[in-house]
Amino acid sequence: MLQEKSGASAQRLTPLTVGQVLGAVQQHKDDAFSVDGRELSQVAVVGTVRSAAKLSTNVTLVVYDSTGEVEVRQWLDAGESQQEIISGMRIRVVGHVREFQEKRSILAFKIYRCD
Repeated sequence: MLQEKSGASAQRLTPLTVGQVLGAVQQHKDDAFSVDGRELSQVAVVGTVRSAAKLSTNVTLVVYDSTGEVEVRQWLDAGESQQEIISGMRIRVVGHVREFQEKRSILAFKIYRCD
């Protein structure tokens, strides 16, 4: 018997290290990623910005912690302003784990500065 996901578990925020993001697994290509048997919905990662590139449509960052580094991309709406993010800055990223052409990344919908 299949169980439907409840709204609460479907939107769970899971704090992870970069290494856990990189080690997350999928049973099948279209399945959600999981870590330690727990399906991931939204994830939060704290790290340091290694590099940042801002275009008119998106911001692409490379974020690292002591366990590895991962690319983070945040798409911008037309006319949306983005806070200044520079190399060396500590940030907290909230988003979804994605994989494209065998490269793991985080699709961010919120980036916070850690002051």
